[in-house]
Amino acid sequence: MAGKKGFFGPLIRWLLSCFRGVGRVKGKAPTARLITVGNSHFCEKARWVLDMSGTPYVEDAHMPLIHSHFTAEATQGGSTSVPVLVLGEGKVITDSSEIADHIAAAHPSLELYPPEQREAIKAFEEACNTTMAVAIRRMFYAVYCDNLWTQSLLARLYFGQNSIIENILLPITMFFFSRLIKRGGMVVSRVGEYQRDIERVLDDVEQRLSDGRSYLFGERMTAADICFASMAALLVRPTELQTIIGTDAIVPSTYKKLVDHYRSRRAGQFILRMYSEHRLSEGVKAAPFRQDPANKILGLRF
Repeated sequence: MAGKKGFFGPLIRWLLSCFRGVGRVKGKAPTARLITVGNSHFCEKARWVLDMSGTPYVEDAHMPLIHSHFTAEATQGGSTSVPVLVLGEGKVITDSSEIADHIAAAHPSLELYPPEQREAIKAFEEACNTTMAVAIRRMFYAVYCDNLWTQSLLARLYFGQNSIIENILLPITMFFFSRLIKRGGMVVSRVGEYQRDIERVLDDVEQRLSDGRSYLFGERMTAADICFASMAALLVRPTELQTIIGTDAIVPSTYKKLVDHYRSRRAGQFILRMYSEHRLSEGVKAAPFRQDPANKILGLRF
């Protein structure tokens, strides 16, 4: 009996560990691990500041619902939301704004929050996070979860970011996820309502830019510009981000019309400029999806 327990105990622990992104690159020391839902605009904000600072990390991406297993585990039940940044020595940072604060403190030369503008920038970020970003998420999922065809397009996006076991579960997960979206009142008939919340922030941005300034708070890029551009990226689908949010081939016609509308606005053009001029390192054409080599059967990150 003792022999069986001695065998099955480690076996069970190994099987459970296979569902855990461990944040290592083969042959290298452990690095930061960013747990995400790939198309989440909150996760894109975290990616942007991490990439901008040169912080080494690997991305552990999952589709909605499944992601909560990984975030709850990393935070010891403290959070089921993304993004979650797992650092060394047991330090875990939840929330994209807290990740931006961490990077700003670790890399003061980036001047993400100039002292004289910090409070104003934080207030603007709060409006982006609580008003615009929430409305964009609701609009996105209302369109993509509307019917079986649009759900299949969303599934194609997640299919390229999941491990094999998550892909096997994908039809079931999409079924329940779409039902939850509709039960939560996120339906196409409410898109106009979501747009009103979105456009309140876009109007504010266009008012700020109307005096000819280059950025939202003057002539230097700050955390406000990064927050707005990343949170609103799903509205205009920058080419630089399509390695992460998918190509135009998986965009429903209803959503394409929304994208065309927002690209035509001055705020939309500002987002596209932010991506073309600031999101990527020189010579890089698309935002890197920093998933390290993985066991694609169970999602173990080596």
